[in-house]
Amino acid sequence: MLKRRRHISHKKQRFFWQNFVYPLIIIPYAFWGIYLYENGINWLSGILGFALFIIILPAIIVFWRVK
Repeated sequence: MLKRRRHISHKKQRFFWQNFVYPLIIIPYAFWGIYLYENGINWLSGILGFALFIIILPAIIVFWRVK
């Protein structure tokens, strides 16, 4: 006999101030890293800024939204 699956209702997420403030704090570090890399000041800061912008920032945003 097959069991019926219960419908999972998704709660509407309330928008807290953290959803807007945290990305605004993090994004400038990535742009400064790319700026420093293009101007040849420090290649390591450029790589870290690029990784922060492409990999870490989306992961943090997804983590906050799933919570």
